Amino acid sequence: MKWLYHYPLSLTLPLLLLAGTLILAGLYMVTLVNGQQQWIRANAEREIAHETSRLQRMGQHLIERDNRARLQEEISAFGPDIRVSLALVLDDDDRILAALDRVDRGQTLADSLDTDLHAWLRAPLSRLLADARAAGAAHVDYLPETNTLLATAPLEMTGTTTRLGPPPLGSVVLAWDLSHPYALARQAALRTGLMLLPLLAVTYLGLWWLLYQVLVRRLATLSRTAEHIAKGAADLRADLAGRDEVGRLAQAFNAMTEALAAEHAQVEDSERRLSLAQNYSNIGSWEWDLTSGKVIWTDNTYRLFGVEPVGSEITYARFMEAVCPEDRATVEAAARNLLDHGQPYEVEYRVATPADGPRWLMGRGDVLRDAAGNPLRMYGIVQDISQMKAAEAALYREKELAQVTLASIGDGVITTDTDGRVRFLNPVAEYLTGWSTPQAEGKPLTEVFNILNELTRQPAINPVERCLREGRIVGLANHTVLLRTDGREFAIEDSAAPIRDSVGTVMGVVLVFHDVTKAREMANRLSWQASHDALTGLHNRMAFEERLRQLALFPEGTGETERHTLLYIDLDQFKVVNDIAGHVAGDELLKQIGGLMQEQVRDTDMLARLGGDEFGVILTHCDIRHAQRVADAIHHTFDDFKFAWDERVFRIGASIGVLEFRPGEQSLTDLLSAADMACYAAKNAGRRRTHIYEAEDEGLQRHRHEMDWATRINDAVEDDRLVLYAQTIERLGNGYMPPGLAFEVLVRMRDPSGELIAPDVFLPAAERFDLISIVDRWIITRAFSMVADCTRREGAPTIAHCAINLSGGTLGDETLLPFIKTQLSLHDLPGEMFCFEITETAAISNFQAALRFIRELRAMGCRFALDDFGSGLSSFSYLKNLPVDYLKIDGTFVRGIATDPVNRTLVGNINDVGHLLGKHTIAEYAEDTATVAALRQLGVDYAQGYGISRPKPLEQLLVGYRETETQTE
Repeated sequence: MKWLYHYPLSLTLPLLLLAGTLILAGLYMVTLVNGQQQWIRANAEREIAHETSRLQRMGQHLIERDNRARLQEEISAFGPDIRVSLALVLDDDDRILAALDRVDRGQTLADSLDTDLHAWLRAPLSRLLADARAAGAAHVDYLPETNTLLATAPLEMTGTTTRLGPPPLGSVVLAWDLSHPYALARQAALRTGLMLLPLLAVTYLGLWWLLYQVLVRRLATLSRTAEHIAKGAADLRADLAGRDEVGRLAQAFNAMTEALAAEHAQVEDSERRLSLAQNYSNIGSWEWDLTSGKVIWTDNTYRLFGVEPVGSEITYARFMEAVCPEDRATVEAAARNLLDHGQPYEVEYRVATPADGPRWLMGRGDVLRDAAGNPLRMYGIVQDISQMKAAEAALYREKELAQVTLASIGDGVITTDTDGRVRFLNPVAEYLTGWSTPQAEGKPLTEVFNILNELTRQPAINPVERCLREGRIVGLANHTVLLRTDGREFAIEDSAAPIRDSVGTVMGVVLVFHDVTKAREMANRLSWQASHDALTGLHNRMAFEERLRQLALFPEGTGETERHTLLYIDLDQFKVVNDIAGHVAGDELLKQIGGLMQEQVRDTDMLARLGGDEFGVILTHCDIRHAQRVADAIHHTFDDFKFAWDERVFRIGASIGVLEFRPGEQSLTDLLSAADMACYAAKNAGRRRTHIYEAEDEGLQRHRHEMDWATRINDAVEDDRLVLYAQTIERLGNGYMPPGLAFEVLVRMRDPSGELIAPDVFLPAAERFDLISIVDRWIITRAFSMVADCTRREGAPTIAHCAINLSGGTLGDETLLPFIKTQLSLHDLPGEMFCFEITETAAISNFQAALRFIRELRAMGCRFALDDFGSGLSSFSYLKNLPVDYLKIDGTFVRGIATDPVNRTLVGNINDVGHLLGKHTIAEYAEDTATVAALRQLGVDYAQGYGISRPKPLEQLLVGYRETETQTE
């Protein structure tokens, strides 16, 4: 297109405009013709499909009646249509039954198509017939080479002959030639184009006149002005108005011309500023005449070399004397390479200045040559780089320090570039991966850092790829293991962070990871403990209720008769064994009982210890008759079982409640309540009984049971028959507690006859019937009042730690928090005096509410303890986010730790985890001095239990403590 630039715009623009107009007109004509042809083809396709379907239905009808004459008439009716080039009806042997040309009847399709007129149809027609018969439906195809539409439809050939298999298929064939409609479309488009030709000519002339006025004439004026200015008329300006591009170009041209004069005046000033800039940037310039040997320095160069300008003749030899001897060879080699080989002169060297000592300089230069290439002069600059060299030395020291630091830390560190290729491994990373830094450098991270999911054994997601993609810190998924080159596996945790430069651009990624194999093994053990009872090894209540909830809500199969059975088992006479032989014997009995019952159920069933001496069995896909047999087998097993302990023999029985249920009919609460009622009925019937729950007696049983306990608990609260007890907590020497009395508040209920009822009898009932909040509020009110009286009477230091239990139902009460705040304010008690104990199950079941409750009371100084810790560790990960001060280790782990290495290890692990998270630990059920000694040896902070003190009335404890203190003094 450069040839266009040789001609003026007044010639090229009209020619280009004419060419563009003709091209657009041609495109319009082609588009118009193509659009009309597509419209003709679309209509023809719909019409031929319609005619084919009509002919198929009529042909089918006429063939069934063997009316071939009428069939020929229908085909002949297509004769007047100039589009129809072929119309046939074929039988299953492709013999023509009817055709446009009657002489073709009786011939085969192949014979009919042998003529030159239709020979080109043979291949596409055969293909289309096969497709239509195979699909059993009409097919339409367009043959663009001949502008022909071809349509076929199958016909069932019925007759007197009977065949096995599908009926024989004939066909209807239509072929339409669209050439004539296409020709008519082209003629119509041509007529339209001829009609638009005058309008096109007028438009072209109008556009050219407009372009000339707006663009060509004004550009010519601007061009002439530029030519005059180039010849020396610097005061000439382009007299063009307007706010369009040409007008703005003229204004810019005039402004540029005016700026040239101003810039010319600024050149000398710029040279002066350049000299000043060299002074401030510690740069000097020099020139060396190679012919005469004379060297010229600027004033700043003299200053950099520490030489006085006055009376100093500078030569190349004098220059080399100023360079430190260690660097002279380097400077000479750089100058020689420039003169002989034309290599750039750039060299760093030191000079010895009289005032400042050694100074680092950077020299840069070039050479001026004559026409023959011989060097005439060298010229260049010299710059003080002493500060840069000092910074490089400091940076090197920092790099060495970073390398030593990375080699010293306990985590593995790998750095990569932006392509995910390894650049560095510290010694820990080399050990864990099996690769050394030289071996791994430049390799893809996935080859060196081989990580898998320990559960699926599939490759884990590469954290570096995610970090580069998302531009943020990312961590590994759980259950990730690192596979070392020798096949050894390490459980790891890691994070990948982007490395950014000073402007925020990602330069690479640093991957930090550490070995958590032991921690993960401990977590796996704790996870097992979360779903199993520590004493018996059976499933615990949490796992049992989760399994029962799933079966109650969702069917396991597709059958509508799916049934399961629940067994609720309460041991008879277990309390006798506990009271006579002690808790150790009771624990051993529970272990043996669990093993005996496990033998009576299938592997697909679930046996769980629900708490104390209560067990539950879920018999999946089991009807009531089989469940009755299982219950009978348990009874017979217990009948044959004799438990021997300390020369005593005990027999044990069980009361069993049986409940059959189907998914979707009852909730978990309803199932457990009904099974409990059935068990209660079995126990009331004389023990060693099985009671099958029936729906018709549900209302009476529930009403009697609930009303009985609701009445007794309400009456006890109203009649002030709840009694506060307390058990002291002793510091084992590891933890800190302010001076004063430390104890946990307990509750007993006194029945109308004056006998005390243990809390494990009525508190579960209170929780079940939503009365626990009333009981807890009574305890808080009475305890606060008694503590306030003691504080006023004896002084504030009397009490250091008063622990009060809060149940899960109370914890979910939104009015509890303001109630406690009111009680603290009412009695003017400091929050630091009280510690509220909550179970981990209660905290996790309503985690957010518990978290808010704890934070608000801790802000007032109150402390919190996580009670029965270890009995439900499926929520162990919540512990990191739960701001409690104490962990109360569950008593089932503490019992017997002096002789049981498993329990001892579990208690030690829980204690270590608690300390790691900054929590104090309190061990429950410290029943004897040996247990207390073992707890102290394990580093547990506090303990409580019969080995320290037995529970006593709170009022007696508060009075007795002051008397003891007085006697001690």
